[in-house]
Amino acid sequence: MNKSELKVIEELGLTLEQVQKSINLGYVNIDDIHSGNFEANDDGIVYNPDNFVNIDGEIHDIGSTWYCDYSQRRYSDDDYSVEVIRHDGRSEFWLEDIAESNCEYYYEGTHYEDWSALRSHNLVYTEDTNVVMHDDDAYLCDSGDWFQYYHNSRSSRSNDYVEDYHTYNEDTGYMKMNFTNNPTRFIGFEIEKEDYDVKTSIYIDDFKDATENLWRKERDGSLNDEDGYELISPTFEFCVDEIFKHIRSNQVLIDHIDADKSRNCGGHIHVSVKGMSGKELFDSIKGYVPLFYALYHKRSDIHFCQAKSTDGLKSDNAKYQAIQILDNRIEFRIISAVPNVDVLEWRALLIELILNNPTSCFRTAYENILKLKEFSTHLRKAYPDNDKYIALKTRIKDMTTKFENINFNVSKFKELQNKAEENYQLERNRMIAKHNIDKLLKAISSRTGVSVRVVATNVDPEHWMFIGRVDVPFSVGDVFKITDFKRGCAIQVEGQELYFPMAMFEIVE
Repeated sequence: MNKSELKVIEELGLTLEQVQKSINLGYVNIDDIHSGNFEANDDGIVYNPDNFVNIDGEIHDIGSTWYCDYSQRRYSDDDYSVEVIRHDGRSEFWLEDIAESNCEYYYEGTHYEDWSALRSHNLVYTEDTNVVMHDDDAYLCDSGDWFQYYHNSRSSRSNDYVEDYHTYNEDTGYMKMNFTNNPTRFIGFEIEKEDYDVKTSIYIDDFKDATENLWRKERDGSLNDEDGYELISPTFEFCVDEIFKHIRSNQVLIDHIDADKSRNCGGHIHVSVKGMSGKELFDSIKGYVPLFYALYHKRSDIHFCQAKSTDGLKSDNAKYQAIQILDNRIEFRIISAVPNVDVLEWRALLIELILNNPTSCFRTAYENILKLKEFSTHLRKAYPDNDKYIALKTRIKDMTTKFENINFNVSKFKELQNKAEENYQLERNRMIAKHNIDKLLKAISSRTGVSVRVVATNVDPEHWMFIGRVDVPFSVGDVFKITDFKRGCAIQVEGQELYFPMAMFEIVE
């Protein structure tokens, strides 16, 4: 370190040993010290707070920590975090001990701050059973101020064909189906239907047997109670061929997926990638969000799958939005009802394409959709009519502009065209400069005493690649004598200390 750097360290009350140790550990650099962008722990270790955090005296890479919204401080990954639903329906992550002390309710792995938090997710606490359940499974007592388990007030007839909403097996959990020894991507389907004949075509116990207890068939409060049901697939390893080989080999599944649907129905898809949080996965593919808005544009304003900007999806992260970002996965809620197995497979293949070509950039995503053959071929299967395909591409641009304020208008392409023309002119000038210097060299070497004039033709310093701002000390038309030159690029004129690009001059014999 030089004297000035040592003086800065001394003025900041630090020792050279502390700073050098911190630099060696990679916690800080000398620029951080100069700028004052550092903090120190009790042991005198100095660190850049943009990249590191002090947790109980130990310095941690900020990327290996998480932020507890309740305590408003960071914890290491060793401190267990749990999801908490606040009174206004927002999802946060709290330290487990804090959540247990400050939340009234717990349901399927998530803490709920109070009664309002439950209601924001269509959950209730039933007084007769003292458990939390979905409000479809409970009813409001005559007194109007407490909920009772719904089984006590409804006929058991519907239970013959479906399970209660989101039935969870405490022993086995939610079912999984892998096809390789080291799965990295996963997908799951929620398929809502309203078809009385199919619903009542098989008793629930027989349905479980027919699907080897891998699939669930449940009631759903958003559907007609008489003929509605929701199919929930196992969590599949994301191998499209194997998934649909499994489905097409089972006629019960085919019948239930190909059944009738109504406007009340949806076709949610859950996707996860090993080693990635839901937020990380969403960020990696968020450039394609306008594509989903364009494909399912009639659902973009529906309350249960509200379309928002990608920043809005992340900051709100409400249950009833187009794409919900969960702890370890994302849920595409905007996807419409599933007409049949073929369409379900088409949707899975589309998501596979997106995962294979991830981008957070909306323009790059749009270019991929237009230029990558596999994208255009796949979309054409759903939009064989050329006019409808063109309309889809237009909707993608419109949705990008509407929700992300990014415009794909003609002026932007004109700007890019002008930039390309400018680059062409710069390249042309470089070629002229090389030609001129070659001409000059030949004249100097072969014709002793020849009169060579160098005339300034362009003196705009912004047009040339100077290092820093250079005030050109001459004008267009000035004539100079050459005192030195650098082959192919620049010359030094008499009385000047700088080299100037050859393309600023014209050489006249």
